Amino acid sequence: MYREKIDLLAPHGLSGTASRTKRGVPALQSAHGKLTVGNALGLELAAFNRSKLPITDFADARLSAGIFVAEIPALILAKGSKVGERLREPRKGLVRDKDLGDLWRLMAVADPAETRRVIAEFLDHAEVGADVRQSVEWTAGVLRDPASVERAKLAFDTFVDPVEIDRTFVLWRDALRV
Repeated sequence: MYREKIDLLAPHGLSGTASRTKRGVPALQSAHGKLTVGNALGLELAAFNRSKLPITDFADARLSAGIFVAEIPALILAKGSKVGERLREPRKGLVRDKDLGDLWRLMAVADPAETRRVIAEFLDHAEVGADVRQSVEWTAGVLRDPASVERAKLAFDTFVDPVEIDRTFVLWRDALRV
């Protein structure tokens, strides 16, 4: 039997909790318990910037479902927020070199202008605007931090040219000035 641990997370700004320290989703607690689905800052854009994709079971290709999957602009803010929040509040968890490598991978395949356009659509959104602005601030802070670039390089060792990592971080620093 194959077992894998998964984390179910909801965007904090849409979770129904007013407290930044509470990590549950109140509407789901009576049926599923306090910790079944957590919430995290930085996921708010994913509720809107998403596409429905077919997901097929690895073991049985007859089993599949259409699932909404966050698009790259939402993933960039989610990863940037995770790293940014943890850099500011280390008690929230460790920042791993892999997290910065993941952020670089997303930026390396995305169009900065298109990402900026998508993010700009939600900066003043009634439900998630404040959280999207916070995510942009945290992500921009990560991109400005020289240590982030060096840690992204460590994530790739010799697999990616360090000059390309530098170039991507510089390009995205400018792109996230919204």
